[in-house]
Amino acid sequence: FRMATSMTSRKFNPLFIHRSELVEQKPSTGDTVVLLDDFSGSGKQACDYWTNPFAELLAGGPRVVLMLVAATSVALTRIANETEMEPLCGSTLHPADNIFSPFCSHFVDSEKSALLKYCNQADQSKPKGFGECGLLAVLAHRCPNNSIPVLHANHSNWQGLFSRQS
Repeated sequence: FRMATSMTSRKFNPLFIHRSELVEQKPSTGDTVVLLDDFSGSGKQACDYWTNPFAELLAGGPRVVLMLVAATSVALTRIANETEMEPLCGSTLHPADNIFSPFCSHFVDSEKSALLKYCNQADQSKPKGFGECGLLAVLAHRCPNNSIPVLHANHSNWQGLFSRQS
């Protein structure tokens, strides 16, 4: 959120309560804690962060809302089922938005096959993006790793169009 809104400099620190300050704020059952993130493709990162450290830091029982600019329906379901956070999302991507999904009608099979060859060249370990999300999502400040690697991978044999470097 801070990167997307150009609020990463120290002068904006007083506007945010950081993870390390949650304990001293003593949130309880009557409080609402709002966590901010830009994107969730698989839901893994949100669930991992809930497990460590947020579940322990927020053991007092406040309502916890995770606000996302965009997420896949898979990620939203996973976050709702595996954490105590309530995900709120501006834009939801569906299975048809996974370029390699049989539900995606924007490309024919031969085009998907040709694209997958380039994706393998860009990143053999995750040719369909992290979590096999197969997304064509690019944010103004960064390309999510759930997007296909031809968009963001950078190495000696490949230069992505949208770097994941900040």
